[in-house]
Amino acid sequence: MQNTLDYIRRHWRGELPLGIAFWINLVGVGIVIYVAEMFVGRSVAAQPEQLFVTALISFIIFRLLIYPWQAVGVLRSCEKSLLDYKNIIWIRCAQAIAVLGIVAIFVDGLNVMRLFFSMRLYKQEIAEAAIKKEKTYNLQVNGEEYVYVTGSLDPGITKQLAILIDQHPKVTTIVLDSEGGRVYEARGIAALARKRAMTTYSSGKCYSACTIAFAGGKRRVLAPDAELGFHQYKLAAKYVLPYLDVDKEMEKDFKFLLKQGIDVRFLEKVFETSATSMWVPTHEILLAAGVIHEVSEFNIK
Repeated sequence: MQNTLDYIRRHWRGELPLGIAFWINLVGVGIVIYVAEMFVGRSVAAQPEQLFVTALISFIIFRLLIYPWQAVGVLRSCEKSLLDYKNIIWIRCAQAIAVLGIVAIFVDGLNVMRLFFSMRLYKQEIAEAAIKKEKTYNLQVNGEEYVYVTGSLDPGITKQLAILIDQHPKVTTIVLDSEGGRVYEARGIAALARKRAMTTYSSGKCYSACTIAFAGGKRRVLAPDAELGFHQYKLAAKYVLPYLDVDKEMEKDFKFLLKQGIDVRFLEKVFETSATSMWVPTHEILLAAGVIHEVSEFNIK
């Protein structure tokens, strides 16, 4: 413990060699932090409130506490190295990189603010839904294997679906019939389907955000008359706010769909389709692109 504290103090004072201060304490520690943030962020990505709290804690610890220690130590090591007339170009580059980290802190701060407003918006939507006391979606288990998801993918649906599946452990298939809804709820359903290796199936229409939920299935099946409809993301007028980066959200789901085995050319077509229109590919196109694995009519009792 004492050795660790001595190491921390020596870095802060600039007493460590510049190579150790820069490559291990700045770059190495930075990579570890990045990987940890990415891993934790993915685990809470479906819940805006948890994502905000995680991002805030990470910002305070890693950006406001640890990074100043990293940067100050490197800058002080640079100054001492300059006095020894060492490689000037290398020292100046190390200084520049340490200072540029401040820009990253500013960007991360803006992202925390964006997540804060997104979380507030999420909670507001849940509160409004509770006041209205009207469900815009319906969840129902048919037989032992199938759970139906119909209506709009509105706030709270992922949580309620998870509870229902826990109550019916023999359920293996999520049947989707929805014309869309909130993207983050669709992501939540997709994550739920992936985690439990469930089949996703549609016997009707699965449009817009519903296709994200559908893509989470380990096995993805469409009925002969069913349709998947795709387009770019859009925001309701009252939610068009500067902290909501639609392009970034689309990029996030582009990567997810790619990991699900869907052809990149198909995805490019999806995200080129205007938000005011709908692309409904044929079953042949969906099969060839890996969006669905089978066209079949499930015998659901």
